[in-house]
Amino acid sequence: MVDQPLLRVRNLTRSFPVQGGFFNRIVNYVRAVDDISFEINGAKTLGLIGESGCGKTTVAKLILRLIEPDSGEVMFDGAHVLDFDAAQLRALRARIQMIYQDPYSSLNPRMKVFDIIAEPLNIHYGHQLSAKEIRHRVVDLVKRVGLHENDLGKYPHMFSGGQRQRIGIARALILQPQLLVLDEPTSALDVSIQAKLLKLLLQLQREMQLTFLFISHDMRVIQLMADDVAVMYLGKIVEYGPIEDVFSNPRHPYTQALLAAMPTPDPGNRLDKLVQLKGEIGDPSNIPAGCPFWPRCPQKIGEICERKPPQLLPVNQTTAVSCHLYHEPGHEDFSPLGKSDEILARR
Repeated sequence: MVDQPLLRVRNLTRSFPVQGGFFNRIVNYVRAVDDISFEINGAKTLGLIGESGCGKTTVAKLILRLIEPDSGEVMFDGAHVLDFDAAQLRALRARIQMIYQDPYSSLNPRMKVFDIIAEPLNIHYGHQLSAKEIRHRVVDLVKRVGLHENDLGKYPHMFSGGQRQRIGIARALILQPQLLVLDEPTSALDVSIQAKLLKLLLQLQREMQLTFLFISHDMRVIQLMADDVAVMYLGKIVEYGPIEDVFSNPRHPYTQALLAAMPTPDPGNRLDKLVQLKGEIGDPSNIPAGCPFWPRCPQKIGEICERKPPQLLPVNQTTAVSCHLYHEPGHEDFSPLGKSDEILARR
């Protein structure tokens, strides 16, 4: 029996206007998310990775409907999220929760830890639960994330960064959600604290059967946490597949460059000898014609890269790549298959 996806995203797009001039008119648009598709099965983790500014956080906000898409489809547990009214959207908030990058600014400094964690319960189920039951749930969850009951009377500024992130995790889990969207949850922490927090997240995922959308720019973290990975560049997914396939045989030059930047204990076996990018990530308000990666690509094959936008197409039974190297006639891996929906249907 094939697992059914808990979250399915299809052709999601979002642009933001750029205003300027004397009358503050719209002079351009930033295409932050450009026709992306992916899915996540229950109790699995999809890693969404790319450089800062590629659109990862915008994807998360679109899924949660913190901002509205221009077009596309978001389905959660078989329901069309973009069609939800206010009451349905409120109920959805209990099933999808987000953990933010900054563990301090995401917490109210004027609230004690108990009130921070209990607030979602009071909002959604306050009329159904007694004060005793709410406290019991908060105390139990605080202990599960590695804090103490005595911490409930303290304020966020009295904790370290790692402890504050544990508070954020407890607040997100208090409603027993099915999906957690984690937006760079460890990037603001020391490496040793990162390892402990990632271990905690893996443990909680196993115990609570959680599904993760894990956003990061760190390939090492994605390698540890994810079952599948989607690599983003300037609003587009350029490579998508199982973590083992993508990491052992990266096909897109951008994925190769990200892996080449990873520290390795074996410097004699490094991709960075072959993959060296020039310049910075492109301007999302001025994306070049053709492949958005061609100005930095060390493997550009000619004018086709500058003129023709590549499609995200399968290269095998599980992995898709958006690159002319793999889909132009004459290449050894050329496969005249359909668009990304076909590969998603097989998985």
